[in-house]
Order: sequence, then C-alpha cells, then structure tokens
Amino acid sequence: MASTWLTKPLGSMTANELAEALAVLERTAPDDTALRTALRRELSRAAGEDWMFDVA
Repeated sequence: MASTWLTKPLGSMTANELAEALAVLERTAPDDTALRTALRRELSRAAGEDWMFDVA
C-alpha cells in the first residue's frame, strides 16, 4: 500500500506522516547532506507559519 503523504503538501501532513517521511529519508539517503539541509530549512520555514498552531 502506498503512503498517502507522498503527494501531500508539508502543511497538510500529520505528525505521523512527517515522522514516516523522515524515517524513509533516513533509510534511503542517510548521507545526503544537501537533502538534509534543504529539509531542515523547509521544516524551519514551515514551523513559523500559522498552520502549525491552527485549531480545527
């Protein structure tokens, strides 16, 4: 079964989906410094957006 997070925007991913995505990246590209840096920047940028604190 395919993971549903593969095509989701970062802002709509759940904590479990983010954790799964990070685990896959760690398994498939553990030494990819460029990917790790880009992901860190994107997560830092996203953390500053209001969506992370929205209450439904």
